[in-house]
Amino acid sequence: CAEFCGSSHAIMRMLAVAVEPEAFEAWVADMKTSVEPSGERAARGKEIFLRSTCIACHAIEGTSAQGALGPNLTMFGERWSIGAGLMENTEDNLTEWILHAPELKAGIIMPGANVAAGGMAPTNLSREDAEAIAAYLLDLRRPMAGRRPADSPMPDALPGALEQALPDATDTAAVEPR
Repeated sequence: CAEFCGSSHAIMRMLAVAVEPEAFEAWVADMKTSVEPSGERAARGKEIFLRSTCIACHAIEGTSAQGALGPNLTMFGERWSIGAGLMENTEDNLTEWILHAPELKAGIIMPGANVAAGGMAPTNLSREDAEAIAAYLLDLRRPMAGRRPADSPMPDALPGALEQALPDATDTAAVEPR
């Protein structure tokens, strides 16, 4: 895993959701269906995303983006967080992530707009382009049982703000086995 995420692989939080088998099968079927942008800005974001270097690493099912190095972004809008728990998945945070990922998460191999990373050149995306891409990625969701509505708050267990620092890796809570 570290070959994909670099040294930042150790700085990841995930949220697991348990559902009944029927809900899981519905989710699997839903994930195989592409989602079209809902507005002009999101449609522009899709165009920019698909013609940028983003597709070299990221995949979105139903599009020409089939990269395998970075996270699959299919249904990205349903995620609680950006950067595996680094910050809440909001349009402002996602725009900052697109522009400044290597500055926000040490060791990440995703380049920023003006910063190279992972052997890749900076993306040279403008803020306006990053905002459009963020609108597109956040549009990649469909509400269904067990999925987070767009206005649902982030779980308390995850950080809630861009400026919130990650806790020291040695500061972990004990977990009781069941």
